[in-house]
Amino acid sequence: MSAEAFLNGGIFQASELVAAKTIITNTRLQGPSDKIRSLDFGTVVDALCEGEIEGSATASKNFITDKTSDAYRHCFFQDLFLNKIQVLQQDANITNPAETDFNYNHRLITFKSEVGTANNAVLFGATQQSDRITSGDYGKDCTFPADGSTKITRQAVLDDVNTDIVQVKVKFNQFFKLDTSTGNRVATSVKILVKINPNNGSEQLIVPVAGQTFTDQIIGKSFSPLKRDIAIDLRNISNFNRNESGVSGSFFPVVIKLERGTVEGDANTFNEMVLDDMRKIIMESNNYPHIAYTSLRFSSELFDSAPVRFFRIRGKLIKVPAEGSAVAAQYTISGTTVTIQKSNHGLSLNNSIIFTTSSGTGANGTYVINSVALDGNSFTYEDSDYTGGDVNSALACTYKPNPYVDKANGRIVYPSAYTFNGTFKTTKEWTSDPAWILYDLLIEQADRTSTEQYGAGLPENQLDPYSFYQVSKYCNELVPDGLGGTEPRFSLNVNIQNRRDAINVIKDLCSVMRVNPYYEEGTIKITQDAPKIFTDPTGITHDYIFNNANVVNGDFTYSGTSSKTRFNVINVSYFDLETQAIDYETVKDEAAQNKYGTRIKTINSFATTSRGQAQRAGKWFLRTQQNTTETVVFETNIAAGAILTLGNLIGISDRVKASSLTNKKQGGIVKASTEGQVTIDNAGSTTLFDLSVNPTISCLLSDGTVETRVIDDYADGGSIIKVASNFSSAPVLNSPFVLEKPTFEVATYRVVNIKETTQKTYVITATKYDRNKYAVVEDGELLPEKRINILRSILPAPVIPTDGIKESIVVVRNQAQPKLFIDWEPVDGAATYHVIYIKDDENPKSEYTTNSDIEILPSEAGIYKITIRALNANGEPSQPTETTVECLGLTDPPENPTNLQIEPLNNEQVRLSWNKSTSLDVIHGGSCVIRHSINNFSSTTFNNSVEITENIDGATTEIVLPAFSGTYSLKFKDIVDQFSVTEAKVELTMPEKDPELRVANILENPAFSGSRINVIKNDDNFLQLNNPAASLTGSYDFASFLDLGNIYENVRLQRNMDIEGFVISDQFDSIPDLDIRQDFDGGGSSGVNADLTVQFSNNGFDLFPPSPQKLFNAYFLGRYFKFVSNLRSLNSNDNLSVKILGVQAFLQLRSENNHRVLDGSGNPTTTIGYGPLQSGTSASGLNVYYANPFFTGTIALHGSGTAFMPTISITPYNLLTVGSNIRFDISAETREKFNIIFKDSSGNPVDVKFAFQALGYGKGA
Repeated sequence: MSAEAFLNGGIFQASELVAAKTIITNTRLQGPSDKIRSLDFGTVVDALCEGEIEGSATASKNFITDKTSDAYRHCFFQDLFLNKIQVLQQDANITNPAETDFNYNHRLITFKSEVGTANNAVLFGATQQSDRITSGDYGKDCTFPADGSTKITRQAVLDDVNTDIVQVKVKFNQFFKLDTSTGNRVATSVKILVKINPNNGSEQLIVPVAGQTFTDQIIGKSFSPLKRDIAIDLRNISNFNRNESGVSGSFFPVVIKLERGTVEGDANTFNEMVLDDMRKIIMESNNYPHIAYTSLRFSSELFDSAPVRFFRIRGKLIKVPAEGSAVAAQYTISGTTVTIQKSNHGLSLNNSIIFTTSSGTGANGTYVINSVALDGNSFTYEDSDYTGGDVNSALACTYKPNPYVDKANGRIVYPSAYTFNGTFKTTKEWTSDPAWILYDLLIEQADRTSTEQYGAGLPENQLDPYSFYQVSKYCNELVPDGLGGTEPRFSLNVNIQNRRDAINVIKDLCSVMRVNPYYEEGTIKITQDAPKIFTDPTGITHDYIFNNANVVNGDFTYSGTSSKTRFNVINVSYFDLETQAIDYETVKDEAAQNKYGTRIKTINSFATTSRGQAQRAGKWFLRTQQNTTETVVFETNIAAGAILTLGNLIGISDRVKASSLTNKKQGGIVKASTEGQVTIDNAGSTTLFDLSVNPTISCLLSDGTVETRVIDDYADGGSIIKVASNFSSAPVLNSPFVLEKPTFEVATYRVVNIKETTQKTYVITATKYDRNKYAVVEDGELLPEKRINILRSILPAPVIPTDGIKESIVVVRNQAQPKLFIDWEPVDGAATYHVIYIKDDENPKSEYTTNSDIEILPSEAGIYKITIRALNANGEPSQPTETTVECLGLTDPPENPTNLQIEPLNNEQVRLSWNKSTSLDVIHGGSCVIRHSINNFSSTTFNNSVEITENIDGATTEIVLPAFSGTYSLKFKDIVDQFSVTEAKVELTMPEKDPELRVANILENPAFSGSRINVIKNDDNFLQLNNPAASLTGSYDFASFLDLGNIYENVRLQRNMDIEGFVISDQFDSIPDLDIRQDFDGGGSSGVNADLTVQFSNNGFDLFPPSPQKLFNAYFLGRYFKFVSNLRSLNSNDNLSVKILGVQAFLQLRSENNHRVLDGSGNPTTTIGYGPLQSGTSASGLNVYYANPFFTGTIALHGSGTAFMPTISITPYNLLTVGSNIRFDISAETREKFNIIFKDSSGNPVDVKFAFQALGYGKGA
């Protein structure tokens, strides 16, 4: 019912922008996240107005009436403000807006409205019953295999014919794709298809109506369960047959199928789609008749809770005056220009008429006059649709002056020649005219039942529509708006949403247009403080006159206020559309301020949204209380009292106030009269003004009007007064008269109260009337330049300086992370800033801050679109500042290592040292990776080398490692597993080692006959991963254990490996993840590696350690040794070739001179003996058991168990005392012992003290 306004929501006369009153909510939301979230939806139903409304304000202004059109929907998006942000920007093309014109993702918003008819549609979420469809494949996944095999769809069977909407719920346990080149989890996408098959799936898919699809495309990533809802409105499917199952033509039972529309990804894609639930929704019949309401369904991606909603609408439709009576005329047509010929038609430019032909081919309809002849005898209008040809001879027609609503401002334009006949148009219209809005509030609504009434509900015959019409005409006249233009004098823009006493609402509405209601002659009328227009050219200036002669006792009682106590500064409150807040317009009487000091009064200008209207209200209040505070009360007879009504202007000639120099009166009683002269009473007591000053006499005529005439002459001593021009009729006998002159006018008052007494007299109360007040109020004075409070003004867009956005690596909790710094220049007056950033195809993330900067931690590699708005104290956003920036995240590789040096420590170990990395993402969370190759310096690359130790801390600068001949290489690796581009290398040539025996040299290549997992032997007889796209790891178990025959200490095992990384080369069509492929044609790769692990056992069953340990070059104790090689790649694009894979086992050369002590039976004990032994005289000799056995070979490894027998040397101590020619024999040598016997020259055993030393390999346990 109003022009544009930002007002609180409600259910009565809704202004053009109202905050909604929520009547139903259905919100199921999750918390915010920077990743894609489950698409739960909330639904809010808002009541806008009690009664039918015009609807979208933007659509109304653009004359868009089809409320089902896209243009109307786009207009309403411009009129819909969520959290004070317009959904569709104001300057967008309403026919075909661009995606960038939307401030929100409109695809995640469903908005519908009903204007409040008795036949409102039931909107989604208004009232509904929701139940699960019982027969469904719930919890099962839908598949779309990449190999072309049959899809697997999931379904539910619907058999309830009352179902209006089917809700399909889809679930993804995870939703992301692993970017193997960076290790980041990135966005993926899946298309969801829902198909409806009638008759239990036996018929073809129902084709949705135009513009509707049953598909959804999800793009983004989520590391927690992700849900999606798809709602299918069966009511929108054309020809959908709801007959019961089995009845001819029925579509029931209906099969609802969920299908995956996107091929499943590889092992790095996690987006398995599951049918979570299907529900049937039955919309109940409550359509909220006669209530304009809306339904807003929004995604939790946009709002974590129900947003604050404002609607810019044009409110309630009301009754407006009907067209006037038909006027006969003639018309001609030239092209599309129609000329109406009618003498003195009285119409003006832009008046509206309803044209009807009496003959001829003219088109009947409603038109607006575009030209008026100067002589006032014809006018024209354009009929752009007319194609009937020219009409040159005037033909008969009629036209009716037609009041119409100006869509620009809501006022009613009354044609100049229009006469209101008390009837109204059959179709209600929207208007901002306060007179007819008040009328609508008061009357009974004919289209409502007794329980559906609103407002006062009075029978319409109890209101006087003619008094409302007179007020309406004054309200709708254009006056200066204070800004150089014009606007209606009074417009009403209000949304009444709280229950209030009727009398208070009526008073507030009356205050907008300065009217007072009153009851007279059985009807309610209104009277307005407006200029009194007397159209009689003969000089009617008052509705009635009073003097001392026609008031009881001749007394007038006056009252008023002191000038000192009157307000001289008026602050008028109004609702400012620009700031969306209450503002004030100030009007001052500076002369009174200077004289009496400042006295301030603040008034509430109800339902006002215009500065100009607020200023006029202030001027009116100031002028009224400064100049028209005097009130007069008097009592008069029934003849005068019965003819007066509220609002009448009366003239008072009171001899008490007339002159301080004479007690003569200026009025009296008419004793006799004709049209040309009047005989007065008591001329001697009456002041007769000199004829030279053109005095006048005012008299009451028989029709109740007062006429004023210039006095021409006095006769009979002044008792007879002759007039220069005759009265319209002879003045009434015994009625009052008043004499005036230009410098002494009768005082004019406006009647404000009439009270009948028990004596049949009337007490009249009137206030001083200021004829000049209205011109002063509407003098066109320009409003002062508005001193906008910058805290509430719409702020300028933030400015991002040249260096305002930058990315750096920072350390957080000793972990390197990339951070994006976003800085902008502070905006003066900004209460907060709203920043929205979107990375690639992911969902937007929203952040509010009071600072002029934000940080994104961590920032990931990709393109960020950043939008920044400054918000004022009202939360209103500025225009956005938008920019894009490409972030590297942690995709930039570390620097290359420098100054790698090697220092041999002994035959077994070396020390490597290098300069510390300068990359924070290496020092904090990264590592230094050292590999070794058996090749020389020039032939070695990092990619063909094997790790020689576990990754070491990125801040390390030296390490001690096993010593190998060959080349060591070093690269830095950051926290996302990116390597330096180029390695540092150093070569080592091993010095001569202490003597040792290589007891085994195991080479698995080229046969590679051991067991394999995810590993194959390629055409070059090399090992490689079978398919990195399917599995990034594999393993190879050596064909057999290494068995040394017995348990030995200090078994040195040294791996023997040669590998080469390569990028997979194949046909493009078969390459997985082609988009992230960086290298082609078999180039080397740092993203692969292989290791060798070992476990050992003493018995061949119990392996130690429980988990295999990596083997480089180390010493072990054991008999059995199991070897496993593990191959791995960091991404599906890289593989490796294991060319050489083997192990060498070594035992150290050692000497033994200790023995085990024998028991009484000659068997060895665990006791170790030291020093010389006595050989004894036994004919079988002495068995000497080594303290630790030696390794002497195995049949499996060397073909013999005695291949490496120790060398034994004997040192006798007492040969001279035993005899001469003493000799000894050694026999029965094994890994554990030997037998020795000393004999004399006769061959007899002799007892000799001796020491021994055995030199051999290995130390048995």
